[in-house]
Amino acid sequence: MSWTRTRLGIVVFGALLLVGLVLPAAPALASDPCLSDNPPLSCDPDWQPALAHLTSSGLGAGRDLSLYPTSEGAGVQIGAYEQPTVTARAASTSTVSVRLVGQRSVTCALGGVTAIYTTDLDSGFVPAPRSYTMPAMHCGNGTLTTGRLTMHAEGRDDTGRVDATPDAVWMWSATLTADFQVAEWQTDVWSGLVAVPGDRIEINADGTIWSGLWLHPRNGPEGESGTIDQSYPGFPPSITAPTPAPYSLLGYLGPSYYSNAYFPVGPHRVIDSYPGTANRLWLRINDNCPGNGDGAFNVHVIINRAP
Repeated sequence: MSWTRTRLGIVVFGALLLVGLVLPAAPALASDPCLSDNPPLSCDPDWQPALAHLTSSGLGAGRDLSLYPTSEGAGVQIGAYEQPTVTARAASTSTVSVRLVGQRSVTCALGGVTAIYTTDLDSGFVPAPRSYTMPAMHCGNGTLTTGRLTMHAEGRDDTGRVDATPDAVWMWSATLTADFQVAEWQTDVWSGLVAVPGDRIEINADGTIWSGLWLHPRNGPEGESGTIDQSYPGFPPSITAPTPAPYSLLGYLGPSYYSNAYFPVGPHRVIDSYPGTANRLWLRINDNCPGNGDGAFNVHVIINRAP
């Protein structure tokens, strides 16, 4: 092979390498989501956007709802005097009108006689949103034995197409329950429950946390042995007697987080007849520096409510 031919090959290779360095790489073709293993609903030629959306509020974490036509139906446990607000919303365009459709039924016992009060509910189609606040479930002088509200939302667009959510059912119960965690890094955690006068409130807790203090062992909801100066910065103030142990579980009944009236809970606490006004039940750890340790308490709350 002559030097000229070799030199020509080197020149050609160098030119190709230079072109590869200077010219940008061809952009990758965007993947088609409709060809993926889980294509979105909009890839279906028969798919149409949902019109109706049902939401509820006023009951708190774990008991408020958000339902679309493709959702599963839902059941919610409520107590006497709780009054959730149910709202029908337009899930797609502003040209959608909505309505709420359902039935409310209350059964009362008085002097050996049982009376059933049933009300059919139909708001009629109106511009979104449309809301309904449930009347409190109680019987005046009688005894409430059953209470139930069933409701769904419907949406109608300007073509006349109607779309509906599944039913949501709110059922009165004499016993309300909640299971949740209070972690070492958290301050006030709402149970999702609201107590009303006369309620019997039972709180049970287990699990362990580490306070974050070196050489201190892990402790349960009863806290560490001994007492602590609650006036020290960061500790919850003005706790009712008895004085709680450091890093123990505390409770509070009030409208919002951070109170000056926490009470000791520990692994078990019962309030036989709540004397205050209707308030949310909050839990927290008696810790002046949340987040520097680890772990959590597992909390189970039972509220027995008179009808």
